[in-house]
Amino acid sequence: MLRNARDPAGIRGAQELLSVYIFLEAHLVKANLEKDAALVRECADLVRPIHEAWRKAVNAHERADAYSHVG
Repeated sequence: MLRNARDPAGIRGAQELLSVYIFLEAHLVKANLEKDAALVRECADLVRPIHEAWRKAVNAHERADAYSHVG
């Protein structure tokens, strides 16, 4: 379950992200029960910018971490 993936305590914006996860989980369950691909596409559209932001953050962290080992 998405809501169990992250402990929101102490992280700015985590409660809002958790709300999005809870919405997505419910929407995807509904999509599955109704076999509605349009609902799945709605979820994908919502997740895409979040995914992109995480990807950029991870890449930036990896670059910063790589330079921290250079003498």
